[in-house]
Amino acid sequence: MNWQAMRAMVAAPPRLVVADGTCEGLKWLALALMTGDHVNKYLFNATLPVLFEAGRLALPIFVFVLACNLARPGTCPAGTAAACCAWAFSARWPRCPSWPWAACTPGSGR
Repeated sequence: MNWQAMRAMVAAPPRLVVADGTCEGLKWLALALMTGDHVNKYLFNATLPVLFEAGRLALPIFVFVLACNLARPGTCPAGTAAACCAWAFSARWPRCPSWPWAACTPGSGR
């Protein structure tokens, strides 16, 4: 039996489709959670642990929405990954010029 026949026998999972309104709602939810976390930290001196814990959900929600938007057909043209890597490298360089060859630790003066 060849690989194509075996692959045809395996059922592919259904594609996850997230509606535009759902993505927009998730972004607003993440923004509210992040704002609550910052209000807790700077106005309430981190005395409300519920807001801190809820604020930790903001980044995973933002990343999920970003992944859903990038997974849509036709939204990621060729060269996007290389451009993202170039921007990441250029943003990292002033903080740690020896990166990626040496580890950068906070407070090391680099």
